[in-house]
Amino acid sequence: MNYIALAISKEEVPSSRPDICARAFPFVLFAITVAALVPRLILGSSQFIHYDGYWHVFTATQDKWEVFISEWRKDAHPPLYYLLLRVVASLGHSHLIYRSLSIVPGVASVYVMGLIARKLYRSTTVALLMAAAYGCSITIIDITCDVRGYALALFLIVLAFYYFVDFLLDGWEQKEAKRSIALFGIFTSLAITVEYYAIFFWIACLGVVLLNALLDGEFRKAKFGWLVRAWFDVVPFIIGIPLCVLLYLYQVHLQRHTQAENHLIQFYWNPSRSIAQFILQSLRDDLNYILPIGIPSTTALFVSLPLSVALIWFLFFRRGGEVTRAASTAPVLLLVLLFLQLIVLGVAARYPFGGEARQQSVIFPFVLLSGFLIFDRCVAFVRLPLMKNVVLVCTAALVVVSFSYWWRKFPKVSQELFTTDYDTFAFGLAPTRAVYVDQYSLIAYYIHTHAWKWQFHKTLLKPIRIDSYRITSPSGEHLIVLRNKKWNFDLRSPGFYADLATALRGTSLNSANLFYIAQTDRAAVAVSSDAVSLLAEQAGLTAGPMLRQEDGLFIRFRLK
Repeated sequence: MNYIALAISKEEVPSSRPDICARAFPFVLFAITVAALVPRLILGSSQFIHYDGYWHVFTATQDKWEVFISEWRKDAHPPLYYLLLRVVASLGHSHLIYRSLSIVPGVASVYVMGLIARKLYRSTTVALLMAAAYGCSITIIDITCDVRGYALALFLIVLAFYYFVDFLLDGWEQKEAKRSIALFGIFTSLAITVEYYAIFFWIACLGVVLLNALLDGEFRKAKFGWLVRAWFDVVPFIIGIPLCVLLYLYQVHLQRHTQAENHLIQFYWNPSRSIAQFILQSLRDDLNYILPIGIPSTTALFVSLPLSVALIWFLFFRRGGEVTRAASTAPVLLLVLLFLQLIVLGVAARYPFGGEARQQSVIFPFVLLSGFLIFDRCVAFVRLPLMKNVVLVCTAALVVVSFSYWWRKFPKVSQELFTTDYDTFAFGLAPTRAVYVDQYSLIAYYIHTHAWKWQFHKTLLKPIRIDSYRITSPSGEHLIVLRNKKWNFDLRSPGFYADLATALRGTSLNSANLFYIAQTDRAAVAVSSDAVSLLAEQAGLTAGPMLRQEDGLFIRFRLK
């Protein structure tokens, strides 16, 4: 019995002399991190890149800074990722190069998550299991293989949280506390410049500090009292820098994107359903992104919530007197505060709640940290080492089985978007000096010409906004791309043909091939050849030949 008690005490309370498991922890965690890299490299090298991913590459690689700034301001994301992607894209045009800015920080996040868990969990094994679960999550893998800023933002967020936890823990010196606060503020500020949802994390961390100051007398005397006394040293980092970054970005960018985006309307509350129904459904959707076994219904979620709250209260909040409780409960409190912000913003139609995985990914690290934190405390109640080992082995097996199941189920598609359309256009129409596109079709065309050298030429300001690009293929072929800033053409409108004629005259061209992809209105593709010819003739153009795909229309136009 004494041996069992000693084994449990070693597992639950780290000794002053690190045991073998503690010494091996960084090496095992590194091995888990390297293993997490493998599926990302497989998907990263073979999977197609999404439409928005290529749009980000197009924005980042503008050859003129004024055009880059103009393109960035129209997007809903902060600038840092685009600036870094600009550097990365200069190294080459492969999928892995574009994705490296997401894959590298995404894999690094696995290691940092393990370090955070080691600080918070009693069991070293559970900390490693949590890191493995994060690294093997197919949702996280998908996000870290996307050409977007979310993986980089998550890395900066978990790095900031590492130093936030470091500050909350016991046994620190004032110099170390100031360092932790400074690094927390710096990494939080950087995260905000990558994705705006890092603001939610920052507010939640401040909320964790305030809640602990209100509810925990020991924390109020020790940590919060020190924060007040060291006000001039810590406020510039914990509040000042993030707030200044936010205010600057709001002034130059964010204020232009405060209205609800049309493609996100479904993720905002509307009066056709109750607020409770919206919250439960969106909460269920968010949790199902990251849980290995999905919650089957909102009823199941509603029933499980009181049980979860009771379990968390029993494991964490009923105990008092130790300052380290602020650190051990931080992931749970932060997760709750993140959800509260998403609920309020979703109801107010300011940020999607229950939206796409990438938009909700700010909660994912804290769902796993909180879930395994509860599991860690439950494992501590298992007194028999054999039974404890069985539980841990079964959990490891569940992580492996879950990854294997979702990996096989994940759709693996190597063919780029709009490949059939582009092939029909490129090989079906006779070559000409110019290609005419709208904004939506531009990226569809760029997907297949991103390796070409794109150079901004000029803008036709009146009567329409059209940008002219000179592009050069790797083999030396030259083309002019006329980009109409209209989102999606309507070939049934006489205005389309008048704009095209104006663009051709403004660039001294006598012909152009239309590359047109209909985003939603397929009726625009079904417009008859006779109708196109008649409308073109009225604008001083001749039309033909004409090629069709299910969502594409490709026509040769000439000035009369």
